[in-house]
Amino acid sequence: MVQISQDVIAAVDHIPTHQAVAREVLRMCASHEMDVPQFLRVLSSDQILSAYILKIANSSLYNFPRMIPSVDRAVVVLGFNTVKEIAMALSVQSLFKGFQSNHGLQVNQLWKHSLRVALILKEIAEKYDSGNKELLYFGGLLHDVGKVIILSSFDNEYSILVEKSVQERIPLLDLEKKFLGLDHSDIGGRVLDQWNLPTTLVLLTRYHHRPEEYKSGEKEDFLIRLVYMGNLIGHLLERSLSRYTDLIKIEPTFKDYLSIPEKEFEKLLNAVQKEITEQRSFINLFEMNEI
Repeated sequence: MVQISQDVIAAVDHIPTHQAVAREVLRMCASHEMDVPQFLRVLSSDQILSAYILKIANSSLYNFPRMIPSVDRAVVVLGFNTVKEIAMALSVQSLFKGFQSNHGLQVNQLWKHSLRVALILKEIAEKYDSGNKELLYFGGLLHDVGKVIILSSFDNEYSILVEKSVQERIPLLDLEKKFLGLDHSDIGGRVLDQWNLPTTLVLLTRYHHRPEEYKSGEKEDFLIRLVYMGNLIGHLLERSLSRYTDLIKIEPTFKDYLSIPEKEFEKLLNAVQKEITEQRSFINLFEMNEI
């Protein structure tokens, strides 16, 4: 079991060279002091990444009447924050694709789930912590990176664990701990730490399933709980469930972490569903088969 854990962690050392640009984009996006000119140079230095940014910028989603020819021009037309958000999402998607496995469909599903959770967390931030909207969006994109890493090393074995979790209604984290020695949130947190991303993002990933294990008395405690809720809402919507009672059946301990009345939660859920519907075109632009 120890060797399996080491093998999973070792997978991060085998990322293709071009993934270095994606990691640098993530590092710069996570920095409190963004060097904007350098950021744009990094984006433009990667032909694939910049081409994808321009593909999205020139899509019908933004409906700009003239062709946007460069990343610099995209910033002028769409605004820096929009381009940064697109770059963040594309970079995480690129990293997901970099961990090759025989189960591309599962990686694609994980990517779509992560993007949805990121958009859900933007809506959650509007209500509970607007000052950390970008950080929560980033946390949503990265929260399941550990699953992709496991798939890259033990795709067949992990697929069996996922199927067993669904059929026998056993939490996937418990099966990961039992058969791999550590779970995907542990792996994700360690990987983000190894990539030198900020400690807060590491914590959001590492504790998004078990917020009770991190108690600092600082702001991070609440942010972890918001990512925990965003992930749960993402899974609820994917199961076509839409009520507070559905959530409590799936996650009875939710009330121990966030004291949100039923009516308030269902109002939030309605707002999230509306946001996801409105962002459908944005989500579709990131389909792995298209980009």
